[in-house]
Amino acid sequence: MTREPESAVGAARGKVARAARGAADTSRRPRRGNGSPTAPEPPDPPGSASAEPGAVPESPPAAADDPGASGLRPRAGRGPLSRGGAGGAWLVATVLLLLVAGALRFHDLGAHSLTPDEARAALNSWGTLPELVERTRAFNSSPILYPLLLWLVQKIEISAVSVRLLPAVSSFLTVAVLLFGLPLAGVSRRAALLAGTLAAFSGAAILEAQGAREYSLDALVAAVGIVGLLRLLRDGRGGAWLGASLFVGPLVQYGLVLFGAAL
Repeated sequence: MTREPESAVGAARGKVARAARGAADTSRRPRRGNGSPTAPEPPDPPGSASAEPGAVPESPPAAADDPGASGLRPRAGRGPLSRGGAGGAWLVATVLLLLVAGALRFHDLGAHSLTPDEARAALNSWGTLPELVERTRAFNSSPILYPLLLWLVQKIEISAVSVRLLPAVSSFLTVAVLLFGLPLAGVSRRAALLAGTLAAFSGAAILEAQGAREYSLDALVAAVGIVGLLRLLRDGRGGAWLGASLFVGPLVQYGLVLFGAAL
């Protein structure tokens, strides 16, 4: 008689235990807005923020062609295009300045006759080579190089334009050396443009460029020496420029000996 109540009690206990386990499973499941349980969601992928409470989300690998992937973003006005634009503007200004300098020096070279000083320099550079050397020693105030160049020019043509052509070319090249040589020596393009502008519009330089004397060639040799010295001090590559200036200078004008000593 006692076995039947014991079996009933055991069955009741089993039902209560199964109901408790079912209620625990239901409480663990997330519920929708209407309160009904939902199906369990798949586990979050590794590296996501919800996988672990203290995990730091990992960023995807940056693409190789993404300009901002490395965190280095180009600044405005510092890219290659901006540098190319600035260089293009400087080149245009330089070409225009050279055109103006050439026009100021080469126009009307033969419009007026030779001055007495120019005529003396031209006559002393005429004749045979031994006569040139003798006249240079006796009458010229300059060393042998400029009279020799003037002698070669007059072998091609004898005119006011021919004897004035060498000074005009020398003065034009002086402007070009300042414009293109100074940036090679580490001077800013703006400063080089200013130096070239002063040389291009110098009244004394224009006057001597249209006179058959050696002063424009002096200025060219001095400009080459200055650029060579600056480049030698900057990167050690201007020795040829400086050496050529120091060698040719005393052959053009005696005063360039003092200039070379100062360098």
